[in-house]
Amino acid sequence: MMFILLCLCLLCLTATTLCDEQGTFVVNVAQTSYQAEENNNITLEWTFKTNNDSSNNSLNIFCELIADQKVSVLYDLHEGVEVPESQHEQFAGRVQCDKDVLTEGKIRLHVSKLRTEDSGLYVCNLRTNDGGGSGRCQLTVTAPIISATVGGSVLIPCSLPVPPLILRWFFWQDQFGNILFHWDLSGQTMPIADKYKKRCQVFPTEFSSGNISIRLDNVTVGDDNKTFWAYVRLMDEKNVPKPSEQRCKFTVQVSAPHQHLVLTVNNTANRATCTAHGGYPEPKVSWTGRKKSSTAQLDLQDAETSLQQDPTEKTFSVTSSVSVKEFQSVTCIIFNPRTNQTIKGTAEINASVEDQQRHHYLLIGIFVFPVFVIVIVALCVHFYRTRTARPLRLVTHTCSGLASRAIAI
Repeated sequence: MMFILLCLCLLCLTATTLCDEQGTFVVNVAQTSYQAEENNNITLEWTFKTNNDSSNNSLNIFCELIADQKVSVLYDLHEGVEVPESQHEQFAGRVQCDKDVLTEGKIRLHVSKLRTEDSGLYVCNLRTNDGGGSGRCQLTVTAPIISATVGGSVLIPCSLPVPPLILRWFFWQDQFGNILFHWDLSGQTMPIADKYKKRCQVFPTEFSSGNISIRLDNVTVGDDNKTFWAYVRLMDEKNVPKPSEQRCKFTVQVSAPHQHLVLTVNNTANRATCTAHGGYPEPKVSWTGRKKSSTAQLDLQDAETSLQQDPTEKTFSVTSSVSVKEFQSVTCIIFNPRTNQTIKGTAEINASVEDQQRHHYLLIGIFVFPVFVIVIVALCVHFYRTRTARPLRLVTHTCSGLASRAIAI
């Protein structure tokens, strides 16, 4: 019994020592996440604590990509020696390790000609004589973006290094596998998806020079954020086919400007309403206003905005209204976040009915009162001249009475 307890104690002590050793050896990442466009290059970096006396001969590095429920080896270093046969074919010839910084406690991997399938979780496992650990980071690779306008055309460029190679076949497709165009040296072609029929143009006279670009006409909102690429197969000068490969991957982003901005003011309800039509994607609407007692433009925060999407065109119409009480002018601003285009309208606000009535009475008082006073004075003078026989006191008393009545009125 005592022997069993002693063994358990030794086992716990050993396990604790191993855990402490593993825990004290930390592998960090320079960045937890990276973003890059396809065909660009990137450098992934991990750091770890190293002793000055250690050498690369004691290093074991094993880095891999975890994506789509599969694991692909990115880089393998065993006791200071690279093991290229372990590397997945996806990364063949595209990964280089900067060995000069290994002694500084850095794992620096340069990955060139990125592909969208390189996206995923990268884990680097490190083991030395001092212990082991791992660090992980996320990489997101996106296809380059090409902008297009609803109703317009967009060119998806693609140039191949054809000479001295020969183009055997190629076809364009979207990420859902729909075929836009297919060409084969033998004359056989695959059927085009209905949504792309009569919408795609290529340049056959330039195929021999490697230009297999395609133009997509009559762009619609349905083309937004679609990714297109070409699959290509080439032959060498001996007509030996080379493996087919993916080329020229691009994502199309579609936009449309909002049009026909109309700004109206309802003075009775003290509200301004702004409308616009035909835009894409959803716009951002803001309001500014200038109060009667100020020249500064103020942001209005109580706007009520609604959007409606056309069932056919899928573009957006916007209606927004805001209170304009106590404002002299108001401005509606509609911003397209994709194109950074802004349209705006400004309206002057007329006075309310009560303000107009007060202003009307004020104008009457300003113009009528001086005329009335002049009339009273003229009457007094006339009365004085025509009634010279009467006592001056009576005349004065009469004029004073008239003036008092005028003031009272």
